[in-house]
Amino acid sequence: MEDALRREIKEETGLDIFDIELVMFQEFIFDEAFWKKRHFIFFDYACKTKSSSVRLNEEGQSHQWVTIEDALRMPLEPYTKKALDEYLR
Repeated sequence: MEDALRREIKEETGLDIFDIELVMFQEFIFDEAFWKKRHFIFFDYACKTKSSSVRLNEEGQSHQWVTIEDALRMPLEPYTKKALDEYLR
């Protein structure tokens, strides 16, 4: 799974990552937090990068580098917030 994470991050952002750590596993079925009724499984990881230059592919819309504390003040969907809370714990 870590190899897949490295590939996806590189493909979608151009970033090389390291020090990968599993934060948590989340699952939800037909949750109203998302616009489509689907069954999702999330494997949430924390990692590091030495690059600050992001090159988004066609899947990405925008990005912003912020601290975790600043991210928690943003309007996050509930599963991202839960993953950040778990990481801080």
